[in-house]
Amino acid sequence: MKCNLYREKRQSTKTTYALEVLVGADPSIWKKYHATAVATATMTKDQATELIIRKRFSHIINGMSLRYESIEDPEMNIYMTMSGIIIYKTIAANNPLPNGQTVETVEGREVADGGFYLEQLAGWLAGLSGAPKK
Repeated sequence: MKCNLYREKRQSTKTTYALEVLVGADPSIWKKYHATAVATATMTKDQATELIIRKRFSHIINGMSLRYESIEDPEMNIYMTMSGIIIYKTIAANNPLPNGQTVETVEGREVADGGFYLEQLAGWLAGLSGAPKK
């Protein structure tokens, strides 16, 4: 006796939302990872630093995505993706942290005024060319 068994798939009612993140790494991030990066036969020290920063922030974004994906909601599914990364090696005019803003050293670490920094980001993003528009 031959049995035809098949599985019917139910239509999912979940809406999937993608949170795209544009990462901006300021000069203090560059400085931190550049200090420990090592040049190899195939990479310069700068290239090795960029690779370390990309891996580090990809890992962070993936961890955040896992947290969103663990939300059990019958109507939605959320995931995060890194749409790009901009790495600033020095403080310059095109950097969201203006030259005039002082960076303090607290317990051996460079810190900036978070409120001031966040206020500057909207204007910086508006003037940024080549950034994702979504």
